[in-house]
Amino acid sequence: MAMTVGTPFEQELSKRIGARIKHRREELGYSQTQLAVLLSVTFQQVQKYENGANRISVGRLYVLSAIVDVPITFFFEGLPSAQHFLKGGTAKIPLDVPGLSDVPATNVR
Repeated sequence: MAMTVGTPFEQELSKRIGARIKHRREELGYSQTQLAVLLSVTFQQVQKYENGANRISVGRLYVLSAIVDVPITFFFEGLPSAQHFLKGGTAKIPLDVPGLSDVPATNVR
């Protein structure tokens, strides 16, 4: 059995996103191997994403959303707020990071 890493929040999030990946793959009738080829990963990696053993990067999730023709938000539908996963539901996630607006925008190619 694969060893999962990360906080309980990250582990639960990975499992739930993985379930959404599997749901959409099955809706489209893709095998894990077919999806793996489209994502340029092994079918074992797709298995790990689907069962939450490995976290999928935001970049790969973005590409996946295009492959399976859903908005990236599809993978987060039905999730409780992040507060649900944090200790006692009392920890606050900073939405305003001091100095972030002072970071100059640059053109990225």
